[in-house]
Amino acid sequence: MKSGDRGKAGKYVDTVLRTDFKHLQGDLERKCTDDALVKAVQTMMRWEKPPAKGWLFEVVREYRERANAPEKKQPKRRGPPKRRGRSPSPPPAKRVTKSKAKPPPLAGQDPNQGGSGVATADASSELAQFRALVTRADMALKGETESRVGCDPRPKPCKMRRVGDVEWRTFASRADAAAAFSGISGPDVTRLCNKTAGSALLAKGFEARYVDEGASISQATTNALVLRAVELMFTTVDVDSAAGAWKVSGRGAWEVLGQSPPPTYGAVLERFRMFSATQLRKFAAATAEAEAARVLQTYTAACNGPARAAQREAGRLRMAANARANREALRSLIDEGFVNEGDLDVVRANDREIQILYLDPDAPKIAGRPVMIKYKGKLVQLKAGKPIERYAIAPGDLVVAKGDVPVATLERLTPNDTTYLTAHFARGDSGHKHGGMRGPYAATFTPLQLPGDLVRGLAFNPLAAMELVGFHAVRGTRTAAISYDGDSIDGAGTIQFKLFLPGFEGDLMSALDDELFGFSEALLATSRVEPRLCDHVAASYRRDPNGTGRSPAFLFALPCRADTGPTLRTLRGLEYLRKNGYPIMYEVARRCNWHCVTFELVAYRDVVPTRVRLHVDSMAELSISTGGMTSAALATA
Repeated sequence: MKSGDRGKAGKYVDTVLRTDFKHLQGDLERKCTDDALVKAVQTMMRWEKPPAKGWLFEVVREYRERANAPEKKQPKRRGPPKRRGRSPSPPPAKRVTKSKAKPPPLAGQDPNQGGSGVATADASSELAQFRALVTRADMALKGETESRVGCDPRPKPCKMRRVGDVEWRTFASRADAAAAFSGISGPDVTRLCNKTAGSALLAKGFEARYVDEGASISQATTNALVLRAVELMFTTVDVDSAAGAWKVSGRGAWEVLGQSPPPTYGAVLERFRMFSATQLRKFAAATAEAEAARVLQTYTAACNGPARAAQREAGRLRMAANARANREALRSLIDEGFVNEGDLDVVRANDREIQILYLDPDAPKIAGRPVMIKYKGKLVQLKAGKPIERYAIAPGDLVVAKGDVPVATLERLTPNDTTYLTAHFARGDSGHKHGGMRGPYAATFTPLQLPGDLVRGLAFNPLAAMELVGFHAVRGTRTAAISYDGDSIDGAGTIQFKLFLPGFEGDLMSALDDELFGFSEALLATSRVEPRLCDHVAASYRRDPNGTGRSPAFLFALPCRADTGPTLRTLRGLEYLRKNGYPIMYEVARRCNWHCVTFELVAYRDVVPTRVRLHVDSMAELSISTGGMTSAALATA
């Protein structure tokens, strides 16, 4: 057992007992004897053997005692501790993928549970959770602050000084502290604050610590959570102030309770706080019905008649104005001698700001000149060739199904274990589907062929592209999937990787697993109503068969145009990783962008879902750019 596993396991058990395993009966000690719960903990912690049931009871009891102790402060760290050994870890044991008995159907559970609306650890009922949200919204309205939590994505103030100095210097973020001292980086400051610095870093003669101060509470976020809980529909901008939130709350079905809308937003929150469980359900149900009718009426009006035509014309004029502003701003800066044309990578302009992004000084000069091909009679720029395989790093298992019937289970027992799917298999061309089980996240890497290599007819090896990023396949570990009946399945299987990056020591797969888990927790702190991790950086939410998805995702790397480089959204995502304590993910994402490897992370709200998330992947044959900011993927070339 590693240092920190006891606390991590306690937190995980506490979470799933309130969500995925809330159906368990009896007291806490009896719940911890459930075999399915023990198996879920073993899978999550990547242990070879299941934990003792009595031990589970002890760690979750300790965790709840710490969480409920008023004198304890929330931990400053983001996610699990970041482990990075001083010497290469021994190679993981060779493993053969083996079949398991067909998994039994999981016990039924409410698919609407497990969202980010749970505001406190001891909110054990729907009404208690709602009142906790109301309390936070009231704190935000009054301008109060709160203690930071581990997954808080906002910059953390810190103090730093040279060893021997008397005075500490205070900075708004760790990045600011690193910029003020030479010879030290943002991740170095993070390690100093977290007391995880190695001897080489300590020898530089710096010390740093976090500033213990409360963080302001966002009115937009808290207002959105409260009003969303009573089924009101709106955009975040509508409720980023007390006046806006009060206006939206007026659409609530107050009449079903025999009440009139409160005169102020403070009065709205006080009225919400007095709701009983019956009143809350009745109010939410009536509001949902009224809001659905209102939205349908608005949508119907917007999609028909002159309103839609005017919307399209306004979009065309806005794009033309942006293009003119872009050219004029660039020419002005070049004429005034601020920049040279050869130095520019990307230029973006809109009505409010102009941003110039320079080439990454560490990036190898591999992009070359744009490769143009003909598509529908027009010349378009080729961004990447066809994919051959996709690799997934994720805790838990991958279930392979024929149609909707599971036929095999691929186990990922250690951070070095990954699964591979060929493009033919992942797209469902062979009639197979796949889906993750008992994992909080899944990170996928899809190597694509460089445009110049494709048009020259050169061979493409996806493992070679992964090695350029830093992922080295362990020889002899590639194993095809075996069905429950003992048959080999072509196109799917497991393979082990080791991760080595410049500036880091040893195999980093375990440390990458920690960072991916921490980032997935930050994603789960978002919602469809408030998807932002910070300003200009937001999670995306995919649509499921019902039209709305609950699992947030983030795309760190994707094929880019040779003449412009990574998109502004991609660069902002990289900057977020650099500033918020994800040094390994940052370096991996940069190198994925350099070497045309798509990198995406999906976080799952239901670690143990009501059913396996069976699906097929969309893997286009070619990636092209049709000019401007418009991109397209070709199913056929």
